[in-house]
Amino acid sequence: MVHKINLVQIQVEELSTFWQIQKVSFQDLLTKYQDFETNPSNESLERVSQRYQRKGTKFYFITSSNKAIGGVVVTKTGEGTAHIGPIFIKPTEQGKGYGQIAMLAVEKTYPEIKEWQLDTIKEERKLIHLYQKIGYQFQGNGQKIKENMTIIDLIKISD
Repeated sequence: MVHKINLVQIQVEELSTFWQIQKVSFQDLLTKYQDFETNPSNESLERVSQRYQRKGTKFYFITSSNKAIGGVVVTKTGEGTAHIGPIFIKPTEQGKGYGQIAMLAVEKTYPEIKEWQLDTIKEERKLIHLYQKIGYQFQGNGQKIKENMTIIDLIKISD
C-alpha cells in the first residue's frame, strides 16, 4: 500500500508538538540502548529550539491525512550538501513505509542538494536496510557510543 505524505515546515509555535512527537518516536531506542546523551528522546525543548534557530536548518512535520505522524530536520551544511537528522515516525505509524517515502520527499524538496548525509545506529538493522535501500552508503567505521551501540555516518550522492 502506497501512502501519501506531505512535508510541512513548522512554525516556531509548533516546536513543542514537534518535540513531543520526537520524544515518543525515539523512546524505544532510548530504552534499548540507554544512550541518554545522544538519543533525541532525551533532548530538551530548549535544545530543540536552539537547533530550530540555526542558520540553514528547517524543521518539517511528516503528515499523512493532515495529521503529523513524524518529523524531520534538514540542515544545509555547504554548497550542495545537507544533513538529515533526526528523522522519525511515531511508533504507531512505523513499519508502514512512511520513513522511506519521507526520505525521498526530503530529497525531492531540495533538488539543489547533491550530497546527503545522515547518521544512525549501526546495530539497528531495519534503519540500515531502509537507508541502503534508497542509496545511502556507509562512510567510515562509526563512533562507539556504548558497548552495544555505534553511531555510523551514511552518505548519498545524487546526480
